[in-house]
Amino acid sequence: MANFDLQIFTIVLRESLEAALIVGLIASVVSKQKQKLHPVIFGVIAAIFASCLVAFTLERSSEFFDKYMVYFDVTILLFSSIIMVQMVYWMKINAKRLVQETKESVIATESSHFQRLALFSTSFLVVLREGSETALYVLGRLISFPQSSGTVAFSFTVAIVALVMILIVAKFSSKILTIAVFFRVTGWILLVTVAGYLIAAVDKLSSEGILSFDDHQVWNLQALAQKSSVLAGLFHFLTGLPNRPTVSEILTFVTYWFFIFMIFRAPKTRPSHLNPVKTLLILSALILVGCDSSSPNLHGDKLDTKILIGVDNDGDSPLKLVGERLFRESRFSQYFFANSKGVLTKLPDKGDPVVEKLYTLNEILPNPYKGQSISCAACHFVDQTKDLLGAGSRAYTDFLRRSPIPDRNDGQKTTVRNSPNMVGMAKQSGMFLHNDGEFVAPEDLVRASFLGRNMGWLVGEEKIAIHHMAQVIRSDDGSFPTETGLASLNYRDLFNGVAPPRYSIPAEYRMDITRASDDEIFKGVVKLVGGYLRTLDYARDANGYYSGSPFDVFLRKNNLSLAPVGGETALQYSKRLSASVNGLNTPSFVTPADGRFKLHNQDFSFSEKELAGFKIFFGQGQCFQCHLAPDFTDHLFHNTGVSQSDYDKVHGSGRFAKLLIPTLAERRRNESLYLPASEKFPKAKSLMRSIPQKDDPNRADLGAWVVFANNSLPLPQDLLRTALCQSLNLDCSKVSDDDILSRSIAMVKTPTVRDLGQSQPYLHTGEANNIEDVIDFYLKYSALARAGLVRNADPKLPLVQIKVDDRDALTAFLKSLNEDYD
Repeated sequence: MANFDLQIFTIVLRESLEAALIVGLIASVVSKQKQKLHPVIFGVIAAIFASCLVAFTLERSSEFFDKYMVYFDVTILLFSSIIMVQMVYWMKINAKRLVQETKESVIATESSHFQRLALFSTSFLVVLREGSETALYVLGRLISFPQSSGTVAFSFTVAIVALVMILIVAKFSSKILTIAVFFRVTGWILLVTVAGYLIAAVDKLSSEGILSFDDHQVWNLQALAQKSSVLAGLFHFLTGLPNRPTVSEILTFVTYWFFIFMIFRAPKTRPSHLNPVKTLLILSALILVGCDSSSPNLHGDKLDTKILIGVDNDGDSPLKLVGERLFRESRFSQYFFANSKGVLTKLPDKGDPVVEKLYTLNEILPNPYKGQSISCAACHFVDQTKDLLGAGSRAYTDFLRRSPIPDRNDGQKTTVRNSPNMVGMAKQSGMFLHNDGEFVAPEDLVRASFLGRNMGWLVGEEKIAIHHMAQVIRSDDGSFPTETGLASLNYRDLFNGVAPPRYSIPAEYRMDITRASDDEIFKGVVKLVGGYLRTLDYARDANGYYSGSPFDVFLRKNNLSLAPVGGETALQYSKRLSASVNGLNTPSFVTPADGRFKLHNQDFSFSEKELAGFKIFFGQGQCFQCHLAPDFTDHLFHNTGVSQSDYDKVHGSGRFAKLLIPTLAERRRNESLYLPASEKFPKAKSLMRSIPQKDDPNRADLGAWVVFANNSLPLPQDLLRTALCQSLNLDCSKVSDDDILSRSIAMVKTPTVRDLGQSQPYLHTGEANNIEDVIDFYLKYSALARAGLVRNADPKLPLVQIKVDDRDALTAFLKSLNEDYD
């Protein structure tokens, strides 16, 4: 079932009721005059169609403002605010005269030669006015507080049902005061909504760097949101304020309510020169006066350090927009195949239980995909949960230690590992995309994911899955909810390249799906989603250097090198960067004046504390040995004891060291026992890629050991062999596969530590709830490695020399690598 938005409900109900009352009054007078109702009925029907056309035009008009989207959004928000306040004010002043004036207007048509036209026009204009206002207000609501199409449809439907019930009650009740109270209460709800619109307008101008004054956070209710999304939601509903308002947002809020108080005071005490339109125009002008006419966003000048914060340099390209739609496509799943009853353009009667609720470490929240089925996006969230109190934006991860997957009665209900951050991981060629190195190209990952267990498909069902996905593409009419804003565009037009320019994908991804075979369609989908994954990256400047975090700003403010130069390796650059930072006599620090976070509960800063953490990270902590700048990962594999910790927590300390692990020859003789299911062994037990289980001590997760020299996985072998040798500092020409395999036990790919604030919990087992837990883990396991108690420990692990007292500074530095990824 979709979520419910009270403000959309209020907007639709109030406008519909206002139209219904006036039209009902017209119909009543016409009936008493013994005139026909046909003109009134036809006028209402025509106005409904016209209102739908207005809504469609407003929604599609955003396509023509793609380059200047922020100005389109702000214009809609300000215009909606002006009209909404004027409407509430007008109803307050004219409600008592409305009935009599409407009666007189209708009676006056009796002697007119154009009686039918007059009745048609009156009914048409009444309904069209309310319908157009509704479309405008709802669009403003979606701009200020994004909602899914399901939420809009559900709230709209509930409002219409409520309207019918109110009219029925009013018909059999003499308590006319009920309607008056209704308009009074909903009027104030709409005024609060306007406050939210104006704040959203200020926020959009500020986030684009268009507002010229420095902005600071006033208070933070994110902690309340995490403890109680209901209380935080109530606060937002009653005030229109976000959880972390800035000075400009508070000033807008206070100024708005001051003018509203002056406008709605008793007529005898209200200044005669005040009226809603003038007042809102003045307030809008004040907002725009705060805009810097020299803003780089207005004139296309080179962006400065502050403006670059959070910029998505790829933009919403057609490849990204259409790829994201496929990434969020839930009809590719086995559950949809089994429950759609052959109808591929509608939701199943009942959604997959795996997306019924959104589970986090702390609470259960509404799932944006409730009523649908599993998709890539169901485990790799981005902005779907941005405005969900207690959740927030993610960097293509979910919120759990291990992700839930569809139940196929095979004992698997979650993934073996934590959902990895996918941002920037496919930007370059030859970068491994799974913790164990199974995939070296995004297309390989996409293909395996669409046909794999996470989407509900079992080994041996590949042909069924491909045919089903091809049929979904062929039959799509654009009506199925994918929450990507692609309006009613269907896959046929999108793949043919005949969609509007904003959605016209590059020629290399196009195909005629009416002629393509199942395999060709599937390959085309895989290629397009693979291309989409390659677009995912953190904010970078025009030269391709990272630019979105306080650390990146610190480097610029101190004229430090931003990346390797002249054939320099990442390790050499990291050492040079460390020396340069240590050589700063009077470093220029980053303060909230240089930027602010919207998606993180912290100040945008790089101070003495973060600098101390940097020196630990690149010094005695030796963290940089695996987390090389500027990516803060070496893209290689290491065993730091995570799998051992996971296993020993279930079976007892020291038990992982005693786990029987076969040699390469033994493994090849028993592939179906140790390795994951494959076409050759569809019923394989996958003992060495499993979550440790109390009743089966033979199950463990050995990471790259499962992939290396696995004949069922030929694609990554050459690159993986080279990477493992490089990770272990071995000469590949002098070691055997058997030797490499024995040294690959529990090795996993190094994750980036950029933007950790949007990807917790951490480690590939998800066992660390926060950064402090990760630091404590390395405090413990580096000491165990020095004592020789970590099985197959990475040679660099004993070099980690951090103390408990280093935790706060190191945490501060890691948080300085956060940015607003959205």
